[in-house]
Amino acid sequence: ERKGFDGKLAAAVRDWCADPNAVPKYVYPLEHKYTPTNVSFMGLKGKDRSIVKLLQNAIDPSTFQKLFTVHLALVTKHASGQEEDEGCMWSDDVDVSYET
Repeated sequence: ERKGFDGKLAAAVRDWCADPNAVPKYVYPLEHKYTPTNVSFMGLKGKDRSIVKLLQNAIDPSTFQKLFTVHLALVTKHASGQEEDEGCMWSDDVDVSYET
């Protein structure tokens, strides 16, 4: 069963990489809220741990190569705006820190 799943995942990754319009990176928001002191692969909880382990261990059965490089990141989005006569003008700032 696992081999069949890895084969399907590998095919999806190959299609993704072959698509010139595809985004080069994918962000998956975790369920638990982590802080800078507790964000680590060892500190992941519940479903977060399961999903990250699945991605870290996924291999292409035809090449035996890992399919993903997984990073953890804390992302903070700051939104600010200024009301104008014809609507609102918004700007977003995003702070990112990550662990490899």
